[in-house]
Amino acid sequence: MTSSINLDTFIPENTFAHLKQLGLSAKESLVYYALLKAGDVGTSKIAEETGLHSQFIYNSLETLMEKGLVEKYLQNRKTRYSAKDPQIFYEQIEKNRKTATLLNEAIKNDLIATIDEKSVQIFKGNEAFVNNELSLLKEMPSNTEILVIGGPGDDYLKQMGSNVNQYEYSRNKKNIKVRYIGNEAQKKYLTESADGRKGFDYRYVPGNYEGVMNISIHRNTAVTIYLFQNPVSMIIIRNKKIIDSYAEFFEALWSVSKK
Repeated sequence: MTSSINLDTFIPENTFAHLKQLGLSAKESLVYYALLKAGDVGTSKIAEETGLHSQFIYNSLETLMEKGLVEKYLQNRKTRYSAKDPQIFYEQIEKNRKTATLLNEAIKNDLIATIDEKSVQIFKGNEAFVNNELSLLKEMPSNTEILVIGGPGDDYLKQMGSNVNQYEYSRNKKNIKVRYIGNEAQKKYLTESADGRKGFDYRYVPGNYEGVMNISIHRNTAVTIYLFQNPVSMIIIRNKKIIDSYAEFFEALWSVSKK
């Protein structure tokens, strides 16, 4: 079926508004609501119910599964899909609430006030960027992690240039893993990085947004804030309380992010 039916004739207006507020697109809402009504069905039944083209259905099912709202399984050698109970929205909201609480507590603790001038360094320019990345990696203990929050990953690789090969060699030699939290707009970069870089894992949060800042937590070493402007700038904070607090926030965000 190639034509889409009117949303108002299939989903009550207030229900559609609620699904939209919860982050579902119009097509995702159609598919999710159809599964709630029809139960465990295949794509042909979804098409019959919604009037959506099969490609739109497959795309929506894929994103709904990534969001944890739909399950896929085999029944008598046929693929079936089922919608999870809407109660799952409450569970996701509760996880996000806990993450926001942790962030709020970090702000309340006034962590910045604990930083003295000696523990903060600011650098600008590509040469300083590369030198500091290699130096921070050298300082880090073996068998540890670098935790990265958001930001434009491609810009990082552009700044490193050919030095990335030396960086990756040293990182792998010390068995230092990377965990990266990005957003949906970065999925291509993240999947390619996971395929091409040893010890690289990632998750992402819903939404597409762009920015100029990365935050890296080098375990037991430093928190680094990167500003990818012209020239590139780095703020390096060497303070255990700051490092541990950012790491705690990263873990909370990691627990509610998607793969």
